[in-house]
Amino acid sequence: MSTIELRELGKRFGSRWVFRRVSFAIEPGRFVLLLGANGSGKTVLARHLNGLLLPDEGEVLIDGRPIKADLAACRRTVGMVFQDPESQIIGQTVFEDVAFGPRVQQISEAEVSERVAEALALTGLEAERQSPPATLSGGRRRRLALAGVIATRSSCIVLDEPFTFLDHAACVELLRYLVGLKERGHTVIMITHDIEKVLGEADRVIALADGGVAADTSPERFLTELPAYGLRRPHGTLTELSWREV
Repeated sequence: MSTIELRELGKRFGSRWVFRRVSFAIEPGRFVLLLGANGSGKTVLARHLNGLLLPDEGEVLIDGRPIKADLAACRRTVGMVFQDPESQIIGQTVFEDVAFGPRVQQISEAEVSERVAEALALTGLEAERQSPPATLSGGRRRRLALAGVIATRSSCIVLDEPFTFLDHAACVELLRYLVGLKERGHTVIMITHDIEKVLGEADRVIALADGGVAADTSPERFLTELPAYGLRRPHGTLTELSWREV
């Protein structure tokens, strides 16, 4: 498992800086929420964690090594599940889709099959292994996107608004899977506005505002400061702010 570090990170589009001088490190096996108002740069920042975007200032390091030195290794370490799972589902069947990432890594077909079986078991998709992805519900397609990342053996998984368009039952199941990944030693980094579903599971909250890190704190402290970051304070105590046990 790996430590991800951002050092003085800055990104701009044209003359506008999305953020500047962003620095923090995330240790292995943590559940981190990346929060902020719309337009605060959460998705842009997340796409730097596995080199989908490269910074204009500063650098991202994995275990002390700049990711630009080996982007392929970075993307094996840090997997990303996009807000729209359709954008990363390309296989004709569930099995073929999950197998795509491991095959790109040029491992043996026996190991590909082993990894796919493990990922499908973890996400509860074994029964659909030969189904076309188009026949899956929205929640199960999101699980399929997650299985594809798991099969690459990524030690860190970044999810962008994973609860979007999911019904209540699917949200509960997805959160249980993510907590299970954390318990297995994976790092989980989640962008979400649905903090009432997940804040109680987090170890840490990083909030972006005004082009930088406005807060890097515990969920307990962050809960008392939510309005300052353009976020609505949900009802309930911290222990009640999780849908995992609903």
